[in-house]
Amino acid sequence: MELMGSKYKGDAKNGRMHGKGEYTFPTETKYVGEMKDGMFHGKGVLHFPNGSKYEATWENGRAQQGSFTFADGLPYQEKDWDYCNGYDRRFYTERCNGLRPAGESQLTDLHPPRVIPDGCYDCGDGFYDPNTRVVTSYTGRFLRNAVMAVNHLLRPLLCQSLVRQVRSPLVATSRLSAPLLCPDTTRYPAACTRLYATKKSKAKAKGQSAKVNINSALVEDIINLDEVKGDMTAVLNALKDDFTRNLSIRTSPGALDHIVVTTQDGKFPLNQLGQISMKSPQLIMVNMSSFPEATEAASRALRESSMNLNPEVDGTIIKVPVPKVTREHRENLAKLAKQFSNKAKDSLRRVRSNSIAEVKKMKEGHSEDIIRLVEKQIQQLSDNIAVDIDKQLAAKTKELLG
Repeated sequence: MELMGSKYKGDAKNGRMHGKGEYTFPTETKYVGEMKDGMFHGKGVLHFPNGSKYEATWENGRAQQGSFTFADGLPYQEKDWDYCNGYDRRFYTERCNGLRPAGESQLTDLHPPRVIPDGCYDCGDGFYDPNTRVVTSYTGRFLRNAVMAVNHLLRPLLCQSLVRQVRSPLVATSRLSAPLLCPDTTRYPAACTRLYATKKSKAKAKGQSAKVNINSALVEDIINLDEVKGDMTAVLNALKDDFTRNLSIRTSPGALDHIVVTTQDGKFPLNQLGQISMKSPQLIMVNMSSFPEATEAASRALRESSMNLNPEVDGTIIKVPVPKVTREHRENLAKLAKQFSNKAKDSLRRVRSNSIAEVKKMKEGHSEDIIRLVEKQIQQLSDNIAVDIDKQLAAKTKELLG
């Protein structure tokens, strides 16, 4: 609850809201009344930040019957309502600034309208994604988790009677400024209709998605996000090391340092068993006189490495001819780079899957919304690392193929 910015004060049963209490939403809208099993149930009043209120009888979180009163004390009534003029369908800005020229009709009170991501709502201070139930700012910053009880309130409250007056902004601005999903939007008409994206807006917004940015300290009891990020970053760093060690077209003694030799006493890096030096630009020498018994194992490790080497053993000396850098060799290295990147993505998927599985185990004791947000944060971290992997592959491929 604290993660979403909500607060509760009142009776509880089995860790859930039950009895009489006071629940405050992240938007500062406050519910005062009866609760049952964590939901609004019975008689209760929603007090909005601008002073208006909605008194209703609730059942399992949904308003069954209620009345809305504006901040100045005027009660809303379904019939004989004299405060909306259905004949004047201009927006408030059109009343103030005049109509737009022919062919430039306004679609909303704001002109030009915002580019709305496909399938989302514009709720005044950001976009609401019904799939994730998250409100993000117009720049993609996480604002808050939308509260389902308020979402259910939208339909039975005023939408049915005011949908035909959606272009009656003078009244909407003066009377209907109670922001249900978003604060500080009184300068815009609070129309209870969904603002669909136009085809042009869909094209512009293609590829945009709501970003999540959770404070890892707030979900430590679910999962350590910093540790997850560290594991994913380790996958990227391992890929960079593989690229540096195995896919270099520049020859140097250090190019063989990473090769691991398996002996009867264990596994050791080649540079700890033998002295590596350059005899010529086309030949690397490995002197195994310090550990002659490991000469054959070292030769086998060089041959089985991914560097396309064909070592020759002369006593305790291993001669390693350096392959000529041909176009075919470059293409083979590029294919190998692709294999490395695919393995890195497989490792990344394992980290992501294990992390999400760990989060799912913590469902008990936490709301579905919080679990969903944490899962989306993990997916977002994985997507970012996957993009970095693709960038590393593209840079290495360009370097190899020229």
